[in-house]
Amino acid sequence: MAPHSIRYGLAILVGFGLIAASTAWSGEVAAPVRRAQELMKLLESGRVAKPDSVLSAIESSDLELQQYLRTETQDVQAAVLLMRFHYARIAVTSSVAFFTGALETADQPEPFLGIVERALRADTSNAELHYWKGRLYSLPEFTKDGVPSRIPRLNEAILETRRAVAIDPKETMYRESLGFLLLQSGDEAAARSMYKNLSTKHPVYLLLHDWERMPAIEGTVAQKNPMQFAASQSSPLAYAALAMSRLYLFGGTAEEFEKRCRRHWPSFHLLLDPDRGRRPEGARRYAQHLRWKGDVLEPDAVQSEVSGGQQPGIGRGGIWVEVVESRALATDPPDQHPGIKPGEIYCSVEFNDKRSPNPDSNK
Repeated sequence: MAPHSIRYGLAILVGFGLIAASTAWSGEVAAPVRRAQELMKLLESGRVAKPDSVLSAIESSDLELQQYLRTETQDVQAAVLLMRFHYARIAVTSSVAFFTGALETADQPEPFLGIVERALRADTSNAELHYWKGRLYSLPEFTKDGVPSRIPRLNEAILETRRAVAIDPKETMYRESLGFLLLQSGDEAAARSMYKNLSTKHPVYLLLHDWERMPAIEGTVAQKNPMQFAASQSSPLAYAALAMSRLYLFGGTAEEFEKRCRRHWPSFHLLLDPDRGRRPEGARRYAQHLRWKGDVLEPDAVQSEVSGGQQPGIGRGGIWVEVVESRALATDPPDQHPGIKPGEIYCSVEFNDKRSPNPDSNK
């Protein structure tokens, strides 16, 4: 693994709270737990000289704690530490996969779910254990092709995370996790409220607030985001997968879609992408950029020095609209464009929020 990717992964897991704040562990502890505590202090300090060695130490501590908890099933401190190290390792490997293109190993609930459940019998009011149980319940189910398709225990994940929030409502990590799970469940209003209560400047709240202000385009049908279940909360992909894009299907031509958009934005004009290599055979790709003017979106266009015509102006922030017009084929997969018959023209539409996490960058 590339050291810079590991170093970045360690920064992610510390910066986003995947390792909780320093905890004053009590009393005498067993040797595996003491060694884990010492490593945890090193990670929390941020003084990581050799990222490769630290990742190896995380993996070793993970395995050592698992072995210890096979007999000491009610050691709550050890169970909490195990889950921190387990997800620290996942955070690192996820960030490495994101930056290097390596395949990411799917997280598995066992033996961790059993360990957490046994520890909760010893301390039912431990907020962090309920949080980790919720994380384990939130793991996706995979198809035969290895594609994450759904989260079968999502409702249970939300319930466990709510318990963590109820026990310790001041812990930001628990409330962010609950917002993430609510967003995955489709309850965008509840997720938006959760993130807003954290901060009106929270990057996910800002994105969801943008979608709240986005007008519905008549005739479009929302489609499932293929990345919805592909990224765990430990992954750098999670933020983009759930909050930055909206996908739709429109039964009709790009010109017809453009007319529907003009009901909201009179100057809206889709511009054809001349690059044939960037679109499927026989398809046409169009684009337009919308920028915020106060609380209202308006089409953004600039004069092209090459052609003399108008081109989408990307600017800062705003919403990028991309439309691919195609004709449905009898050989297309049945779920590619539901409701569209072979021979009919349809548009795949993506609205992509280009908002920066820094509010000042979106003016």
